[in-house]
Amino acid sequence: MDNIPEITIIIPIHNRILFLPQILEYYSRFKKDINLKIIVADSSSADNFDNNKKVVDKFADLSILHIPIHGRPTLYDKIIGALKYVETEFCVCCADDDFVTVSGLKKTCDFLKSYPDFVVAHGAYISFNTRPNRKKWGLYWRQIYGSHSVDDASPEQRLTDQFLNFKPTLYAVHRTYDLKCIFEEVKGALDSEVKILLFGELLISMLAAIRGKIKDLNILYSVRRKDSPYQGQHIKWPTKRDYFREGKLEAESIEFKECLARNLSVKMGLNFERAQILVKVGLSSYLKKVLQPDYFRHFVLNTANFLKNTDAPIWLYKNLSRVYRIFVPVKRGGTADDLAGTNLSAYNEDFKILREIVLKYAQNKIADSFDQV
Repeated sequence: MDNIPEITIIIPIHNRILFLPQILEYYSRFKKDINLKIIVADSSSADNFDNNKKVVDKFADLSILHIPIHGRPTLYDKIIGALKYVETEFCVCCADDDFVTVSGLKKTCDFLKSYPDFVVAHGAYISFNTRPNRKKWGLYWRQIYGSHSVDDASPEQRLTDQFLNFKPTLYAVHRTYDLKCIFEEVKGALDSEVKILLFGELLISMLAAIRGKIKDLNILYSVRRKDSPYQGQHIKWPTKRDYFREGKLEAESIEFKECLARNLSVKMGLNFERAQILVKVGLSSYLKKVLQPDYFRHFVLNTANFLKNTDAPIWLYKNLSRVYRIFVPVKRGGTADDLAGTNLSAYNEDFKILREIVLKYAQNKIADSFDQV
């Protein structure tokens, strides 16, 4: 194996001192299989920064750069700060409570080296949570997102495709030059935390589609912890649905649309006004899907919450919940089994190691208790 790392992992962190050991232990287990560099972009308090440094020092077998990010940064500020130190050909961002699998990193890097017209590669994402079951901790998972590559030769068609079949690329493997360019655009376009939370992931993914093709490989790529608080969030998370209902979404989206139109215009040599129309149509098609009302669901849930808050008989609340589950079946909690017998069974050994690490910390009541400031 070449001693020069080919990929850098950026791990943003903010006062969550109990997740960092898990992700570093995971990559330490595979240090002979992949040569990577890790940057921990840390906006924690002074005490927690020192605690994180002690964790980093325990993994001297890994190439880790631990950098402070000062002030009250957003998640994207930390990534931008870390990107200054990235010199490898490829780069990926990974939340401290998530994992990008080693097999996923290797296969995406190999793919991008073989296909220069692709700028981003990722694969299947799994969401997981841990909880006790009969005095024993279990890991429950389910697959999230669909599988769809954005691989048309035309930037215009790729942008349209990405709007219609949106799958976030924030945590996908990028060519480093492209990722740096994308975040420079994000930094210039989204000048408030509201805009970042409303349009950040969307803007990153759309800019990637304009810059080049996006490959969705049939691999276990990312394992993401469910329901962890957002890092670096200083306001209540705004939702597109609320802002649309209140008539504020259009005003907050102006810079987002102008940024995409400008990039599309430059990439294709289009008239800027024409590019604006394409972006407007694409965003409208995206919002039509994500803002589609579910009147039955809202009625049942609002009624159930009303009964619960008014101290109605518990049997009434439970029966209403059962009715809802009959008509709106959902896969809750996931499965506690491994990947055997699934479409990701080829990656079962990688998953078992990851699960072992997560449960080790969960059983010590570490993984699910953390300090979020």
